[in-house]
Amino acid sequence: MLIPFLLSLWRILIIWRADTLTDVRLHLSETDYANFLSATEDGGPLTVCVIEEKMREKLLLEFNYLRNHAVPPLSTFLDYMTYA
Repeated sequence: MLIPFLLSLWRILIIWRADTLTDVRLHLSETDYANFLSATEDGGPLTVCVIEEKMREKLLLEFNYLRNHAVPPLSTFLDYMTYA
């Protein structure tokens, strides 16, 4: 279910005001996104590119979940989005 993954406006404002990428990771660790950046815990530096890559992976997983569980006409629309 996608609803628990939505961040509150308050949480988004806190992340938006973060001074460093480490602060972003810290604030995300307090949410359902705790595992979101876990692959960067291997000692690699946290960069904007890493965050972007992880966000794309998560978006793709959530989109595929939604598409696989949808019924027409939503499933047809999501197929158009996928294959267009």
